[in-house]
Amino acid sequence: MEGNIKNKKKIICNLIKFIEKKKINYCFLGNIKNIFNDADSDIDIFIQFKDKKYLYNIIKEFCIKNNLKIVNIFQHEVGAFYFVLIYKNQFNKNQFILLDICNEYVAYGHKLIDFINCTKKNILKLKNVRLKILEPKDQLKYYLLKKIIKNDFNDTSYKYIFSLVNKMKKIKLLDLNNNFNNYFSIKIINALKKCDKKFFTKNIKVLQRNIYSTKPLRFVDLKDILMRKLSRIANPTGLFVVFLGCDGSGKSTIINMLLKDYVFLNGFRKKEYFHLYPLFKNKKQKKLIVKNPHAQNEYNFFISFIKIVYLYILFLFGYFINIRPLLVTSTLVLFDRFIYDITVDPKRFRLKVPLFLLKLTCKILPKPDLIFILDSKIETLNKKKQEVEKNMLINLKSKYLKLKTEFKNVYIIDNSKSLSSTYNKVLEKILKKLISKNI
Repeated sequence: MEGNIKNKKKIICNLIKFIEKKKINYCFLGNIKNIFNDADSDIDIFIQFKDKKYLYNIIKEFCIKNNLKIVNIFQHEVGAFYFVLIYKNQFNKNQFILLDICNEYVAYGHKLIDFINCTKKNILKLKNVRLKILEPKDQLKYYLLKKIIKNDFNDTSYKYIFSLVNKMKKIKLLDLNNNFNNYFSIKIINALKKCDKKFFTKNIKVLQRNIYSTKPLRFVDLKDILMRKLSRIANPTGLFVVFLGCDGSGKSTIINMLLKDYVFLNGFRKKEYFHLYPLFKNKKQKKLIVKNPHAQNEYNFFISFIKIVYLYILFLFGYFINIRPLLVTSTLVLFDRFIYDITVDPKRFRLKVPLFLLKLTCKILPKPDLIFILDSKIETLNKKKQEVEKNMLINLKSKYLKLKTEFKNVYIIDNSKSLSSTYNKVLEKILKKLISKNI
């Protein structure tokens, strides 16, 4: 074991030693000038690997030897994998290492560069660390293609592109014919000679189309894309988290903290927040402030039964139309309340049916990955929700706590102490769940 690693530079150094010891072909890609400084920036790296299983085993072995944990793994292209690793920094805070590993440059299934053919490598010495990189002509080609595909040009990227041009003895040696037709190859080289930024911004859409037409999708590429998509559907890399608890227990506050924790959000590609119902994203729905949720009379059995059927259909369709596709695309899905509330507080939904029917409805729906029940003192809850009788709050609190025996992956979090303490407990459970999925 290497012991506890406290900074990104040490991890990168250990990764280089590990790969070189195994005699694996590799090199760093893109602009790596700030590779040690940008805490949450991706590390683009070419590693020659046989297949997905081989790469997984290599990275897992590296993590075990260096006390790192794998939080998530995204396959964002054929032959391209995004590993999210976590460690504790020198301040004992969670820090992520984001490895974007590929064995060739692929964009939307179009195979643009095979790095195995880029046999000549250069060495860049940065902060006394020797980093293996592509030679300028290959680096320029890769970086230029990437920026065109993503339409991601800015002053920093232009500066780096033109610095690579200056490092090349003859710009005409830049071979773009494999990725552009002859007309655009000449135009691009002329623009690079003149440091003409406007050429790229004006012609970005045409350049993108030309890349795809020059490297069209083959049948084998379509097959690889289909297999990748099926794999993602079968093994979604998102996380489905539900927060329950009495009004005033702090659900919305903790959810908002998660949505603003940009270090933690590195573990996902997107985030979405729903309030109770899964068919409407929270930002698009008007959140009604219900002062007294128990003021209205309950429905009779017949209407209550119809509403239960309606809720079942709503949550079932909501899962397959909204939630599941989000999980497939590596999204953190957060719910403030969920259908489980009907078993705790049926009067809130004006339901008057036997409890077993409510529980059955919940049992036959797809389940969240994690359920957090936020608990707080009755006095605190009563102060925040004075219109709800104290005896009612005591009853609701008791019922919420009993949900732990009804469903799996339920955690009761005491929110009677500091908000930061509550948040850290929630965060710890979420990270443990993510890590357990990648062991």
